[in-house]
Amino acid sequence: MTDWLGRPFRSVPRHLVPPLKVSISRKLKEVVEEKYKSVGAAKGKYIVIHGIQSDSKASMRSRGDTDSLLPVEIWAEIATAIRGVRPIFVIPHEKLREDVEDVVGYDDSIVFITIPKQLAALINDSAGVIATNTAAIQQYSNLHTHVENPGNIALFSSAEKARAFMPNAEERKCTVVLSKTGKLVDIDVEAVKSAVRIFQMPLALV
Repeated sequence: MTDWLGRPFRSVPRHLVPPLKVSISRKLKEVVEEKYKSVGAAKGKYIVIHGIQSDSKASMRSRGDTDSLLPVEIWAEIATAIRGVRPIFVIPHEKLREDVEDVVGYDDSIVFITIPKQLAALINDSAGVIATNTAAIQQYSNLHTHVENPGNIALFSSAEKARAFMPNAEERKCTVVLSKTGKLVDIDVEAVKSAVRIFQMPLALV
């Protein structure tokens, strides 16, 4: 996304503010690659799911939005619509692993990430992102990944929050899904599952 920097005076030329770029070191890429390969995922063939409800500070929710995480049960329902690519559930604390495993039914798609740059590296190698209002949706837009991939899906509790945290969503290849009640937990799961179709890959490519 490109924004104008304020409203310059008549005689002052406008200056473009380029998107924030995320730098990922080779060592960090290798560490994260080992994480997703260890759960059976391959580069470009998994979807990052971020925003599982937790009291951990590593949940990376956006500052100013206290309603930005969803119970794992809702994420599990959304994940049932993913075809052709592997869903990877990101957990911010190891204590959540058993709870997530109990709901999703398997441990081979759960990755423990607490550092923003590790999350960026995970997203960079992914086929896309489904996330609530956390660092994940912002990082996707700041990486070159969004140029090559079909897009990401952002879940918000209201249209006001979507406009505030994800302006120009279409330009950023972001599909926004809203809750009609103002509470994120009431997100339209069927609408999210319908949006997930953007990630479907031909069987020949899987």
